[in-house]
Amino acid sequence: MIIEKITCNLSGTDPGSRSIDWVMLSHEEMMKPHQKVTTEKGKRIGISLPQGEHLHNGDILYMDDEEIIAVGLMEEDVIEIRPKNSLEWAKAAYNIGNMHHKAYLYSTCIRVPYDHVLERMLASLGVEYSKEKRKLDGIPANVPAAGGHHRHAHHHEHQDGSG
Repeated sequence: MIIEKITCNLSGTDPGSRSIDWVMLSHEEMMKPHQKVTTEKGKRIGISLPQGEHLHNGDILYMDDEEIIAVGLMEEDVIEIRPKNSLEWAKAAYNIGNMHHKAYLYSTCIRVPYDHVLERMLASLGVEYSKEKRKLDGIPANVPAAGGHHRHAHHHEHQDGSG
């Protein structure tokens, strides 16, 4: 089976008595428009979405009278950062962006995929954080520039000495 279009999401659908077979994906896998996946019940599915589209938690890949195959966002190792004030929010956000990490915003925290270098940097900043197992389902902080890919020259030093 090859899925070329997502028509609905579980959030707006009544599954009724249908069983749900989940395809559990990481936040990175959700962004891939073309991939092969396996459901929890072992079905192989090809996904080939139009350019610029990606999967969302709860997207329905297939539905008939008896079954729904839906996408679920899995929990991952993350760093959950809990800044206490505006200055800590600014320090954390600036450094996460400077290290080119994906970040997801929540009302009381920032979550980023786990990275030991970022963890050491946060410890040196004195910003409260912890390693957790969570979904990266917040508001994406990294928004591409209008008109395509964002690029800028690198004029800062990385820890390994490369520029």
